[in-house]
Formats: sequence, C-alpha cells, structure tokens
Amino acid sequence: MQVHTVIIFPYNGFTQSSEREKMFWRIVQCCQRVNKNKLPIVVLNRDTKERKQADSFLEDRRTLNNELRVVNAWSVDTCQMWLNGWGRVIDSHDTEDEDRIVLLPGDIDTVTELNEFMSELESFIDLASWDIVIGDFSSGYMFNPKELIDWYGTYALMANWFPNVARGIHSLRLNKPRSEFLNIRVKVLRKLLESRKFAYEQTLNMLVRSWNFTNDNSWKYSLKVKKLGNLKDDNSSRHYRDCLDQIERTERMLKLLWREINYHNLKEDSPEFIELYDRLDRHSTSIRENSRIIIRNFLGLGLQSESEI
Repeated sequence: MQVHTVIIFPYNGFTQSSEREKMFWRIVQCCQRVNKNKLPIVVLNRDTKERKQADSFLEDRRTLNNELRVVNAWSVDTCQMWLNGWGRVIDSHDTEDEDRIVLLPGDIDTVTELNEFMSELESFIDLASWDIVIGDFSSGYMFNPKELIDWYGTYALMANWFPNVARGIHSLRLNKPRSEFLNIRVKVLRKLLESRKFAYEQTLNMLVRSWNFTNDNSWKYSLKVKKLGNLKDDNSSRHYRDCLDQIERTERMLKLLWREINYHNLKEDSPEFIELYDRLDRHSTSIRENSRIIIRNFLGLGLQSESEI
C-alpha cells in the first residue's frame, strides 16, 4: 500500500515570510516525514499563478529543487482542484486499489496548539484501517464565517433533504461535514467518482453518496473522524456575500442529489414525487432565507473583537 498526499495551494496564495507560508511548508514537511517514498503533490490554480500570488512558492528553493510535484490546474473552485489532484494519482500507472490518497488544504493561517496539530496531522496521514477518514476541526470562534455557514446553512439543509444522513453524520461526531482534510482508499474514491461530481462541496457530496439508501440506512463504507484541533484560515473574503454563495451552492447540490437518488425510489413524474419535492423545497427556501438574516446579524456582531463580545 502506498500513500499519495495532495496539498491544495491557497487560491489567494501567500507572501514570503507570512504565517500562511510557514504553515504551508510545515504541512509539506509533515507529508515528507510520514511518506518518505512519495513526493507530495501540490495543486496550483492557474488563476493564482497568473495573479502572481504564487511567486514566493514557485521561486522557493524547495520547489525549484523538485522536493514536491506541482500540478497546474484550470479550476473554478477549490473542489475542482481536488479533482485534478485525485485524477493525477488515479491515472498514474503505479496506483493500486488499496493505496490511499490524503487531501490537505494549504490555506491554514494559524493553529491554537502547533505541536499538537502537527502530531495529529501526522497520525491523520498515516491512518489506513478505514475506507474514509475525515479530519475534523474548529475555528475556535463562534462568529467565524465557516461556523456560521455550517450552523445556519449546512446542518439545517442536510436535516431537511437527507435527515438519515444528517443523523449518521451526527453519530460520527463530525463537526465539519465540509472538511478539506480527507484520507480515502483509492478503490472507494474510484467508486464515489463514478457518481456525479461537483466543483464545490465535494466532501458533503461524498458523505451523501456513502450512505446506503436502498437497504438498511447505514454507511456503505467504514468512516472515521480524526480531531485536529482549532484552525484558522483566511476569512478576509468570507463575509456576507461569500456566506450566501456557499449556502446556495450547498442547497443546489443537495436538491440535485435528492432528485437523482429518489428517482430510483419514486417515479419522477408521480404526484408523490412532486408533492414531496415541493414540500422539501419550501422548507429549504425558508432555511436559506432565515440563514441570510441570522448570518447578516451575526457578521455585524462578529466585526467586534472577541474580547468585546
């Protein structure tokens, strides 16, 4: 069995000597320590490169010395960068079904306990007994936009469209169903990628696709959640509009998945299908409208310093 590590280069890049750059190279070094026989793959969006936001990375001696493999990708979203990285591994000639792919975000700015995080990350990369391992974390601040998106968007929408899957996620004690930390067996990933792929919210899509709807309403695969600690990424662009974008993308994906999955259980043009979908859609609209109001108010509160709240 081989482990292939894929690091997603930050869409907004980083500057030399920034905290994000330091964290990025710590993650690279962690991959190298755990997986000495395989160079980490770094997926770089061409937009980031064209904006000159990857210059510090491309000019670094470690990049120039080929201490990692750079994959240039044209991508509209981070999840499409994931697909590029997964595809590069899956299409390689030396990949076996029992191999694993570990996907890691490269846009972490700070962690609460650095040594503890690096230790947990090494353990996460090395886990191999489960089909899917999801790295879980907290932002450490309740008004962080990621927290608001999940609390008032993701969880509520999942409970509406796929209540059994939502309960299954709860039983896993998974706080971040949209986590960008994934450790997955290649044969399981191949199977999941046979279904519709999205250029957004891919982890949530994979969780829904990992549920056995036709038999006993349980997980098809063995899943584990690995706690990684408190992490913070760049929230400079994740304000009101971006929160709405992500919630609306999640809703659109869940609607489409519900129609695809229930097409096999209900006749698509039957009154039962139409009535059930219309009812769930009305509830979904209410959830989205309420989340917009709540997030708008909380983001206004969140503009204060944490010590003032």
